[in-house]
Amino acid sequence: MISFRKRVAAIAVVVAMGLGGVAAGTAQAAPESARVSAAAALGGPATVIGPNSVLEVGHAWRSPSGRTALWMQNDGNVVLYHDGVAIWATGTIPNALHLIMQGDGNLVAYSWNYVPLWWSGTDGHPGAYLAIQEDADMTIYSTNRPLWWSNYNPGF
Repeated sequence: MISFRKRVAAIAVVVAMGLGGVAAGTAQAAPESARVSAAAALGGPATVIGPNSVLEVGHAWRSPSGRTALWMQNDGNVVLYHDGVAIWATGTIPNALHLIMQGDGNLVAYSWNYVPLWWSGTDGHPGAYLAIQEDADMTIYSTNRPLWWSNYNPGF
């Protein structure tokens, strides 16, 4: 099993190399050199979702290989899949319309009129980011330490 320190160090490398721009429903991965460095420590690269990124219905944020994907489903549920199997969900059926990685560090699922339906509880950490990881996990990091994670451990 990969040590906690190596995981944090790998994500720090990705962030240090730059987050790039993020459009609604998509995320720009870190430069190849950062992904290679992160892969060495994590056992696989991660896609970094920066502050103020929005995931719209019918779109997903994916790990670089696409094996792990966070979908904003048409039914309003936000679901993390690994190899096509649902492994975590917000349970926001049928009302969620947007998932936002906010600038204050909180990941929030909102209704059509921006009523919060689910949140990670990680506000108060400006600049925090979400990592969609190849090891079937998603984690919110701030200053190189995890604040929240999806708690899925398939034995990687």
